[in-house]
Amino acid sequence: MEFSQKGVDKVDGDEFRVKLISLRRNQTVVFEFKGMVHWATNFLALFNVPPLMFQIAPESAISWEVVNRFMMWRDTYDHGFPVTCRVLNPINKACLSLDWVVDYIGPLLDDFIVVTKPE
Repeated sequence: MEFSQKGVDKVDGDEFRVKLISLRRNQTVVFEFKGMVHWATNFLALFNVPPLMFQIAPESAISWEVVNRFMMWRDTYDHGFPVTCRVLNPINKACLSLDWVVDYIGPLLDDFIVVTKPE
């Protein structure tokens, strides 16, 4: 089962907040990032601030060259891209605050998908 918000101008903050609060360890989520100006700093913080909330899945094709270009040149990118992750820690145990993730990551997303495995 997937829960998605595709097709909106940006991910709705309240819905995004509810999804983040409900995440549990080992769930899989997909961040679909927009191509936009200088989102790379927030992108890197999302995946590098310990204790980590998310781990990028090995099969997720991330162009670190693109991320570095955003960091260096504050450039834009014509296409968004998905990042598949595994939840390591619920938001209440992660170092990132819920408000920060909603306020700074939500507007960078075309979509946020929570993939729940069948039980």
